[in-house]
Amino acid sequence: MMQGTHRTTASGPGAALTPGRRRAFTLIELLVVIAIIAILAAILFPVFAQARERARMIACLSNMRQLGTALRMYAQDYDETYPASRFTSPDGDLMKGFVWKNAVFPYVKSTDVFACPSNPNGKPKPGNIATGVAGPGNGQGWRFMPDYRSPNSYGLNSTVTTWIPADWGNDPGVNSWVDFTPLSDARLSRPADTIAIGEITWNDIDVHYEWVWEGGPGCDSGGNPPGRNSGVFQHMGSWPYGNPSGPANFVFWDGHAKSTKWSRLSYPVERNSWELDPSPDPKRTKIRYAWGWELDLRPLCRLLR
Repeated sequence: MMQGTHRTTASGPGAALTPGRRRAFTLIELLVVIAIIAILAAILFPVFAQARERARMIACLSNMRQLGTALRMYAQDYDETYPASRFTSPDGDLMKGFVWKNAVFPYVKSTDVFACPSNPNGKPKPGNIATGVAGPGNGQGWRFMPDYRSPNSYGLNSTVTTWIPADWGNDPGVNSWVDFTPLSDARLSRPADTIAIGEITWNDIDVHYEWVWEGGPGCDSGGNPPGRNSGVFQHMGSWPYGNPSGPANFVFWDGHAKSTKWSRLSYPVERNSWELDPSPDPKRTKIRYAWGWELDLRPLCRLLR
């Protein structure tokens, strides 16, 4: 017959722990564990955020590929000519007009294609009109969208197709110096190297060379710090006023889309991607817009360098 065991428990300050009791973590051990978790979080959270933003950037690029295809389909249906940036401007109000996004909508059939998931102004409410060019409301053309929304994400390159509404051509004071000839495939000598669409945040529907240099729209204006640009968009935490020269997405007139930096498309000036035919002179001081403007070239905004 087996004899039962008798277990005694010592007591007092110097007593040893018995097998039946668990030892708790000390305060120092808890602090060490918390510190390790905090360090890991500090390392991993930015990685997760960057991965999430890269996924949004890819989704944005996919939207822009669809817009590139839509532009090509529009050109096929309209004798190899492309839409104007702005067709109409009732009473001179740009917010009331019919724009290029309305023209290509039948080829994409979704308003959300015009919205970049990363863009802070890409999700306006139906009929919500922005109070200013940099507001969060709808962009131009919203009145002609089926759901009365026009997200602010993409602008047509008006270096090669004028930003001036086509119906202003009836004004002799305008048509005497503005060339309203629609952009066509025949005029595109470098379709794979010339920007068609770039990323923007304002409720404009165009973007042109002057937007990216100091003193131009978006840079040194609208309350922006000197040399910084909030009009054009950059990914990977570079907008607004963040790390300079972040990537953005672009569509080209041959229909393809790619991610690159604004600076790489603007300089060197003799090979820029804004003009139809850049001058081969690297020392030139002016930029010539295809429809009539000639502007003095300026340095690139610091945020875009």
